[in-house]
Amino acid sequence: MKSVLCFGDSNTWAYNPETGTRYPYEIRWTSVLQKALGDSWTIIPEGFNGRTTVFSDPFMPYRNGLEFFPAIIGSHYPLDILIIMLGTNDTKSVFDLPVHNITGGLEALIKAARGKAYGINGGDPKILIVSPAIITEGDQNKAVFDLRQFQGSAEKSIQFGAACKALAQKTLCSFFDASKIAFSSSIDGIHLTPESHKTLGLELAALIKRL
Repeated sequence: MKSVLCFGDSNTWAYNPETGTRYPYEIRWTSVLQKALGDSWTIIPEGFNGRTTVFSDPFMPYRNGLEFFPAIIGSHYPLDILIIMLGTNDTKSVFDLPVHNITGGLEALIKAARGKAYGINGGDPKILIVSPAIITEGDQNKAVFDLRQFQGSAEKSIQFGAACKALAQKTLCSFFDASKIAFSSSIDGIHLTPESHKTLGLELAALIKRL
């Protein structure tokens, strides 16, 4: 039995932009991944709405990913693979961060995952960095939350894929650019459509089989 921990935000939690609730189990990309890989794999979804890499949101407590990461990974190890898909919430206007600071947050998570015997036989898990879907313009009349918190985020998200790829090369992690195959809903411009959940799960399954 091999294990994969999926550490992410609301798109790993499977936020439904139409209702503000959670997509049914079978729609979530983590569930699609589980089905595609089969019973010899255990997929562990660890998504939380609003989670950042290392930054504390003054309006949403408990969202700093690094603060909770040791407890989360520590409760699930030993792990074969760690997937990290974060960065969307780091682009919020409240943080006013350049892209290199956001990838710096990802690098801090990578460092926290290594050298602590979280992998098999006391080693490190393989790490797969997934850059999120691009943020697009939503419709405030349909969105469940205030979209103004993501003003200026779209441009940063466009740059983020290349920055994540460079980070993966620097840190010897695997990389997948979800923005090439997964798309945000036109409702809020942030959260994945059901079709994108399916595509992402299948693409990641194919990649994981090659790792």
